[in-house]
Amino acid sequence: MGTAVVPFGSTKIGGTVPPVTELPKMEQIADAKRSPLLERARKMGRPIPFEIALPSGQVGGDLNYAFKGTIDYTDNTISSETAKITIRGSIANPDYRIFPGQVVYVRIPHAVRKNAVVIREEAVLTDLSLKYVLLVDDKNIVRKRIVELGDKPDTATVIVENGLRPGDAYIVRGLQKAKIDQEVKTEMRDEK
Repeated sequence: MGTAVVPFGSTKIGGTVPPVTELPKMEQIADAKRSPLLERARKMGRPIPFEIALPSGQVGGDLNYAFKGTIDYTDNTISSETAKITIRGSIANPDYRIFPGQVVYVRIPHAVRKNAVVIREEAVLTDLSLKYVLLVDDKNIVRKRIVELGDKPDTATVIVENGLRPGDAYIVRGLQKAKIDQEVKTEMRDEK
């Protein structure tokens, strides 16, 4: 069984994948800093998948992303010249249908969570091992709500699995001044 190592992320959509010769092994990239994306995937025990479609592999007008692989390296810097990041992935190529210099389409599928409650991470407080958020009810009274956190969609937000409902008003600024069961003056901001 052959393996194609496809460098992508530095190639434009529909562009030609550059020829791949001898790629360094991960041990040889020891001086590279760890990517937060890969570190999060390792901690969660889930590899980051990607898919490749050949231009000739269209099914009913849609691309057939038949080749599935996993990302094994991401650079932790963005090129100041091209505004791109280098990502490398490994993919099974048993029939040797992917070859160096071939034009392919690459996509990184991501899950879409409908009706997920996402809040600013700075609003999450810790009480021993419990995480909680300070809410403001309809009478402007501060309430403590224990929450169960999930994934972090980005560096500033976190998904709340349990404890909050869409539309709950929570405190982000002035957490030090807010006292539970006391009235507060609020300034509402719609988070988009």
